[in-house]
Amino acid sequence: MPALYLVVVSALTALIAYRTYGAFLAAKVATLDDLRVTPAHTLRDGRDYVPTHPLVLFGHHFAAIAGAGPLIGPVLAAQFGYLPGFLWLLVGSVLAGGVHDFVILTASVRSGGRSLANIARDQVSPLTASATAIAIVFVMTVALAAMALVVVNSLKESSWGVFSILCTIPIALAMGLWSYRVRPGSMKAATGFGVVMLLLAVAGGAWIQQSQLSRWFLHPPGTICFAIMAYGFVASVLPVWLLLTPRDYLSSFMKVGAVLLLAIGVILVNPRLQMPAFTPFVRGGGPVFPGTLFPFVFITIACGAISGFHSLIASGTTPKMIDRESHILPISYGAMVLEGFVGVIALIAACALHPADYFAINSKPEVFAGLGMAVHNLPALEREVGERLAGRPGGAVSLAVGMAQIFSSLPFLRGLMSFWYHFAIMFEALFVLTLIDAGTRVTRYMLQEVGGMAFPALRQWRGVAPAVLFSALAVAGWGYFVMTGTVSSVWPMLGVSNQLLAAFALAIGTSVLINMGRARYVWCTLLPLAFMCVNTITAGWMNLRVNYLRPQLQAGAGSLLEAFARAPAPARMQCVITLVVMSLLVVVMADSVSRWVEVWRGRRARVPSTPDRRRSGRRTRDRRLSRAALHREPARRPPAPAGRACPRRAKARFVRRRAPAGPGRHGPPVLRRAGPAHPLLGAVGAARSRAGGAARLAAARARARVRARRDRVLRSLPLGVALRRASPAAGPRAARWRAAHASRTPLSERALHLRARPRGTDRGGAARRGGLVRGGLTSCAARAPSRGARAGGRGTHHASSVSREVLASRRSGCDRAFARRSTPCASS
Repeated sequence: MPALYLVVVSALTALIAYRTYGAFLAAKVATLDDLRVTPAHTLRDGRDYVPTHPLVLFGHHFAAIAGAGPLIGPVLAAQFGYLPGFLWLLVGSVLAGGVHDFVILTASVRSGGRSLANIARDQVSPLTASATAIAIVFVMTVALAAMALVVVNSLKESSWGVFSILCTIPIALAMGLWSYRVRPGSMKAATGFGVVMLLLAVAGGAWIQQSQLSRWFLHPPGTICFAIMAYGFVASVLPVWLLLTPRDYLSSFMKVGAVLLLAIGVILVNPRLQMPAFTPFVRGGGPVFPGTLFPFVFITIACGAISGFHSLIASGTTPKMIDRESHILPISYGAMVLEGFVGVIALIAACALHPADYFAINSKPEVFAGLGMAVHNLPALEREVGERLAGRPGGAVSLAVGMAQIFSSLPFLRGLMSFWYHFAIMFEALFVLTLIDAGTRVTRYMLQEVGGMAFPALRQWRGVAPAVLFSALAVAGWGYFVMTGTVSSVWPMLGVSNQLLAAFALAIGTSVLINMGRARYVWCTLLPLAFMCVNTITAGWMNLRVNYLRPQLQAGAGSLLEAFARAPAPARMQCVITLVVMSLLVVVMADSVSRWVEVWRGRRARVPSTPDRRRSGRRTRDRRLSRAALHREPARRPPAPAGRACPRRAKARFVRRRAPAGPGRHGPPVLRRAGPAHPLLGAVGAARSRAGGAARLAAARARARVRARRDRVLRSLPLGVALRRASPAAGPRAARWRAAHASRTPLSERALHLRARPRGTDRGGAARRGGLVRGGLTSCAARAPSRGARAGGRGTHHASSVSREVLASRRSGCDRAFARRSTPCASS
């Protein structure tokens, strides 16, 4: 089957899903509002909370979530054929992964950029928060172990790859020192230096491999494993600007360029998929990992469809840099569907190999010998590459071979098979090492936070000592699995743990939607949550029999407990971690469901989706905007980034407007379209424009209560005091009040009494028809010519028309200002 069909279908699916389902999530489910100020403005500190251009932030978010997962997972899942992985990448990224990332990023932005565990503490309970924090530690440990195993298998017996990867460390250090110490802020020179030196490192590896120095860079897997552990420890302890940030920045160029080049190569070359749609291993017993199609294809392809690791990024650095809420949709949902497209490209590169060559690379020699297959192009590929390729599982080598085949098939790049293979190896290893150093640092933070649950003093421990201690614990945790595990055992454990964390995040996201007053849209998160719970718990239980305890069961163990007792320590540890994370999910689901039921029955109040908190003794910008909206004052929009046009002229997707709700009144703010017409918003935008959110409806009710309370107060006061209390109000009505109060006729000489204002009178007091207006406070004496009469029109001007809607136009927060400006009235 030509690969171009899969590319076209996946690209169209991503675009259509973003323009339809993504717009539905933004307009109906979350009601993104650009007037709700983000934490990047309210908590701006120039270090973590910084408003960032959406394109720059999209690149950061995509590079953070799209590690080696969307590249390695589809390659390993190719043992079932190309069709199962292709369908899961399409459906999962659109209906599960995109919703997962969007809801968590929205919840974190509206809660001040807080982490997933803190969101769980606010939206659900402290029990769910503690369970989530512990699960994050286990998931990060297993993820780092799986990624390190991929690097070890790809770099063993490869002097070219080891040399190129080693060169990237001093390159990153030089970039960090130059841009942060020698010439702070000078990124152009550092970028040029880094890119040129990176290409030279790849080219220099070819000379190293052919020289006498190659033996210095050929090491067994154990040595490479210890070197990766040492790198992770040092990168976690060093300042973030010295090694981690330059490496991330350098890696972004590598990944974006390689993915774009690979996509162009697939379109131009259009290779045929030699792997069948379904292989005989869909029933289990495959050489890559011995599992059935369900549920192992869904846990093997994790990051390309849905990944719990994304929730750590969506509640970590990204929400602290969101400039406007309308940027949440492209950064979260858009990056997820793009990652699914990257997974499809990686699947195509693996399936373009001959099936026998694919299984020979991704399985051990003794396992491949039992399949009864004969290699097809593998000997020729080994001659062109210059390395031994058979028996190197993990997915990285087969992906590199597939990418090199596509690149070398381009008309202007023929004859460079060896260069492109090692370029792909360095491309994968560079991103895995980026995940290892950043993941080790995150695991260090989480270990300190979990330890602070038992010993609160650990939370306040700062300095080099805690960094060294918890970094060593984090490296020891994932290094243990690297030394004792294999890809066939660790990768399924990573898939189960990662997908279980995604179920954690979806349960928390469901609570967030309920607390936002969007309970009618919880099916968006409940459907993928139900699938993930069933799928991951089934896969975790099957992992005990299929992967961890399989040798003991085949040796005659009668039960899982007996097999567990006979198993070695690494297998026991894998069983314990899987069972612990599964138990934590059960606890979180029970706690969350109980809260949903209590909220539905009215026994427990909903938690505000945007908590009103103080920071450094000052009200946040969000609180000031909400108070300004209640006062009917025009709320100021957040400042536009430098170099951009006025926000009112920008093509903002979602802005808030006010819909009139009667003469002289304003209804709750609603969402209106300000940019080009959207294909879906034409259908759902009309209903949304009149619905309003629960928070806006609550604000409208609060204004109504204040009007009633103000009216009762003003009815109990003499009219002179009422006039003085209303005098500071802005607008034409207040001007008429001040003019009436300062008229030539003394107030004490007026015959003041209460009566109803004639219905139909205009704002100048001109009576057009008879009748009474309910609740009006007017004066029937001391009539003065109205503005219409002075201008030649008809009608009279009442000395005062203290109506409920005029006197209640200000919130109770302005009472102190009214009282300060008021003076005792002579008539009272």
